[in-house]
Amino acid sequence: MPDEDWMVEHRFRAVTEVLDGVRVVDVAQRYGTSRQSVHN
Repeated sequence: MPDEDWMVEHRFRAVTEVLDGVRVVDVAQRYGTSRQSVHN
């Protein structure tokens, strides 16, 4: 399941960045997703 592993890794990185203080909108843009998705 390489696609699933990739998705989990990106989610983990996005959450880590937000917890480190990076703005949600910046993280969303970097990962090509919506602000709402990152916020959730």
